[in-house]
Amino acid sequence: MTMAREWQVAWSSLEKLGASITVVNRGEPLGEWLLVSLSGTDATDEVLPQIKNLTALNLKVLDLGGTQVTDSGVEDLASLERLWKLRLTGTRVSNEGVRRLKQALPNCEISK
Repeated sequence: MTMAREWQVAWSSLEKLGASITVVNRGEPLGEWLLVSLSGTDATDEVLPQIKNLTALNLKVLDLGGTQVTDSGVEDLASLERLWKLRLTGTRVSNEGVRRLKQALPNCEISK
């Protein structure tokens, strides 16, 4: 599967879950970046590999608040090295999982 096709599949899968995907263009030097919100959806750890496919599209803000994401998804989330903000409020990610994420993503603002 080509990279473009992977992005299309990921985008489509997330939209079917009720995700809000916003392309933000603030001009130079940031250019275009993505804000993805799955807040309040039925998203689980199983959706996280699809989110990883959007990393190359400059995913910067990810809102997973109120989802069923758990510590099992921490490894996938930790690979999102370009994130600026990650919201985990109301998820099943433990304080230990958040600690591991903060260690893996030191430049990311993580809220629980």
